[in-house]
Amino acid sequence: MKIQSILTRRQITNYSSIQIVYEWEDIFAKSLGVGLFKDDDRRRSWVCKYLPFLKRLFLPPPSLKTFVFEMAWRDHRGLNSKNMIPLIIDFFSRNQKELDLFYKSFQKNPVVFVSSLEVYDFLKSKNCPLNIAHLGLSLSDKYKITYDTVFEKKYDLVMMGRQNSVLERFAQQYAVSHSDFTYVYQKKENGNICNMDQSGRILGDVNSREDYIRFMSLGRTMLYSTPDIDTDSRRSHGFNQVTPRFLEGIATGCHVIARYPQNSDVEYYELDRMVLANVKDYEAFEKAMDYARSNDVDMKKYSEYLAKHYTSVRVKELQTILDKIK
Repeated sequence: MKIQSILTRRQITNYSSIQIVYEWEDIFAKSLGVGLFKDDDRRRSWVCKYLPFLKRLFLPPPSLKTFVFEMAWRDHRGLNSKNMIPLIIDFFSRNQKELDLFYKSFQKNPVVFVSSLEVYDFLKSKNCPLNIAHLGLSLSDKYKITYDTVFEKKYDLVMMGRQNSVLERFAQQYAVSHSDFTYVYQKKENGNICNMDQSGRILGDVNSREDYIRFMSLGRTMLYSTPDIDTDSRRSHGFNQVTPRFLEGIATGCHVIARYPQNSDVEYYELDRMVLANVKDYEAFEKAMDYARSNDVDMKKYSEYLAKHYTSVRVKELQTILDKIK
C-alpha cells in the first residue's frame, strides 16, 4: 500500500501547539513525494451532519490512499473510509463504552496508527478488533543536530508551555535558596503569553515554532513530565505517553530533569538513559540542577539518539508497515 496524499487542516487553524503537526505533514509529503489535500473539516462536519452522503465533496477521492494526523480519535468525523489512514496522536479512552465507539468510528480504515506504544499495548490487551499499529511521534528534520552543534546558553532553566506542578514547585524552592539561579517562565500579560526572566523582565512572545525552539535553546535545563503523572488521572485517564517536548529538549541541548512512571512508551523513547534525573523529591532535584548548571550535555549522545526519532525516520517506518498490507 502506498500513501498518495496527506490530509491537512492548516488553512483553517494555526494556533501554536498545532504547528508541530504541520511540520510533520511537510516532511511526510516531501519524503513520500505526494501533495497536501486541504480539508475544511468544520464545514464538512456541519454539512455532513445533515447530508452525510455529501462528505465525499470535501475529502480525497476513494482511489487516493490518504494519511492524516488526528489530534484525538473523536476528531475523526467523516473519515471512516477504506482510503483513509489515520495516526491518532492523543488517545485517552479506557472504559468499554468509549472503546466500542472508537472501534465503530474506525471500522472501515485499513489500518489505524496510534502514537503511543503504551496505548498500542493497552488496545491489544483489550482484543481491539481494528488493525492497530504503532507509529511514534517525532521531531522535524529541520531541527537536526550533530555532535558539534553549539547553543548559546543564557539561562539555567527555561520553562515553556505546560509545566508539572511538582517540578515547578521544586524549581521555585531552588530559586529561593540559590540567588544566582537564572530562569525563564511564561505568564499571561494583556491576553498574550509572554516569556519573562527571574527578575520579571519581559523577553517577548512565542508566536511560532521557531520562537519556541529559540527560547528552549537558551536554557541549560528543561523540566519534563509525561501528561498524567501528578494529576490523579484527570488529564489523560492514566495514560503517560512521551510527548514531542522531550525530543525538543534534547534537540536544543538541554539537560532534562523529569518525572514519569515506567511504561512501554517510556522504554521506547529510552527516558531512563536520556534524562539527567527522574526525581522523586526536592533533594534529588537540587542535586540534578546543581549538576546541570555547571556541566554541558553530551551532544554526541544527543545527536545519535535523535537520529532514531526524526520525522523522516517515521516515514520509512510507516512505509515498512504499509508494505505488509495488501
